Amino acid sequence: MNICFVSGNIVADAEYKEVPVGGVHTPRCRFSVAVNEKKSNGEKIVNYFEVTLWRDYATKMAPWMKKGRKVNVFGNIRLNKYKTSNNEERAELQIANATVELTDKKPSEEVPATRVIAPTVIIPEELPF
Repeated sequence: MNICFVSGNIVADAEYKEVPVGGVHTPRCRFSVAVNEKKSNGEKIVNYFEVTLWRDYATKMAPWMKKGRKVNVFGNIRLNKYKTSNNEERAELQIANATVELTDKKPSEEVPATRVIAPTVIIPEELPF
């Protein structure tokens, strides 16, 4: 079982774009989360996790993913290995298939224009009472 939970701050505004996946342009939202860790000797360590959101969820969440926001992220952790343009090998921890929860909501905060709220449909025949 591969389940990951991190709680931290978004490092920079999210990158939102449509990328080709199987010949179809698919929405993708990527951002980094910094997680602080304190050692017993008082030393502070910062770990960075790359988060990727896909499809409709990426479109809905991208406007909210701003630098400094506090978030909880749930998902699958992967080690993404790649080569830079200088042919250097690098690796990053990536959280895929993620769900994000904002933990610093402010009551006066305006809702981004792209937020979509689906109407609730109640079918009387399906009610349990």
